[in-house]
Formats: sequence, structure tokens, C-alpha cells
Amino acid sequence: MTMKRLKLLFCFITCGLLAGCNPPEMEIPKYPILTSIENTLWYSYNKYDNMYFDIMYEVETGSMTCYLDAERKEKVSVDNFTYTFTPAINQADAVVNVTFEDGRLYGGIVIPKGNVQVNYEHVYMIQLYEVDEEGNILYNANGEVKSSILMWKE
Repeated sequence: MTMKRLKLLFCFITCGLLAGCNPPEMEIPKYPILTSIENTLWYSYNKYDNMYFDIMYEVETGSMTCYLDAERKEKVSVDNFTYTFTPAINQADAVVNVTFEDGRLYGGIVIPKGNVQVNYEHVYMIQLYEVDEEGNILYNANGEVKSSILMWKE
């Protein structure tokens, strides 16, 4: 009986020591804030339609190319757009507004690198929502966002 108590006491001491240990502090790397998205290539994937996208931002214009495969061999379509980019100020998120040639409007923010990972790599992200002329997000009859585009780049 004494041995059982000794083992129990040892277990309590070990648990107490482990609970008192602090995990090592992980240093989060610092990444530069985007001051421009000109001449950058971003990627997107639509899981519902199994489509892959390359989004190229040039100088005030851009294009979104849709592919059937991850290797980008079978092109489906190209949608051209114009855009504006407002850099982040005082820790606020940068803002992106996109107007496609067919008149669809999208607006959203840039999520700084270091907050999200894709394939275990930290990436910058842009989250866009379809909006009306006043910049209000559009919803469908079920109250869900009508359309959104999520894109990333390393």
C-alpha cells in the first residue's frame, strides 16, 4: 500500500511540474505591409466548381484567368477588370475595389502576411465580396453573401 501511495504522490508531483511549465514563446515573423499590388500575381480556388484562378494586378487594370486544372493547362475564361488599392494606414487593413468588364463590383480587404497560411506558408490574402454601387455587400434570398473571391500570394 505504501508503494501505491508513493507512485500516486510521484504522479501528482510530475503533473504539477508539467502544469507549471510554460511553453516556449514562438516568435512571429514580421512581414512587410503591402504598399501596392501592381504587377503581382495572386491565386484562388473555387471548391464548388473545382476551378483554379490566376489573378494578375497590373497598373490599375488586371485579369482573372480561370482553369480546369491546378497545373493551369486547360483555360476556361479570362475576366478583365479595373481596380483601386488603398494601402493600410495605422494598422487598418488595405482596401481593394474591383470592377469587372461586365459591371460586377467587388470590394474587400488585404489580410497581412503572417495571419494566414496556405500549404504551410504564410501568405497575403485579399477577401473580396460582391457589392452594390455604395459598397454594401450583396446577399442572396437566403441571406448568404451573393459572391466572394478569396485570393492569396506568398
